[in-house]
Amino acid sequence: LYYFIDTEGDPTVWGVNAKYVIPVQLVENLGIAVGAGYTSTSSDAPDDLTSMTAYAVATYAIEAGVTIKPSVGVAYEKVEFGDFDESGVRFFASVLAMVMPELAVGAEFVSTNDDLDGEDADADIWFGARYMTPVQGLAVQAGMINNPNFGGGADAEDFVFHVGAQYSFNFGQ
Repeated sequence: LYYFIDTEGDPTVWGVNAKYVIPVQLVENLGIAVGAGYTSTSSDAPDDLTSMTAYAVATYAIEAGVTIKPSVGVAYEKVEFGDFDESGVRFFASVLAMVMPELAVGAEFVSTNDDLDGEDADADIWFGARYMTPVQGLAVQAGMINNPNFGGGADAEDFVFHVGAQYSFNFGQ
């Protein structure tokens, strides 16, 4: 995963994420998954920021003319940035609506954690669209993400443009 976020400091962000969808469905249309990820951010700052995340998520598919997929989850995250080395729990929720077979629009909310973000931080908010390309497993997305007010510093009301690509593959059925 590589993506560009247009913010001050010209950051370069890359990461890798793996998610395993548990193949047992306890409730019809309910999917449960666990995952882990690593992200590295370099910018004009003297130190790079790295984070490692482990998470669990539940997604429920609702067929209502279009498929709507609300999700909720919890993540444990460890963040390192110079002398800063903290870990904590975040909660997240999202909703995607498949407005066409290849196109989804949606939004996501990720809670703050005082140990990770500092006091008076604002939650992460994303909204945008994801297009499933004709290439099997390849999706591209674009949207707006807020500039979270980590530790009371940046202006959280400024949203910035975000683009990204995702590739998923299946190890068999």
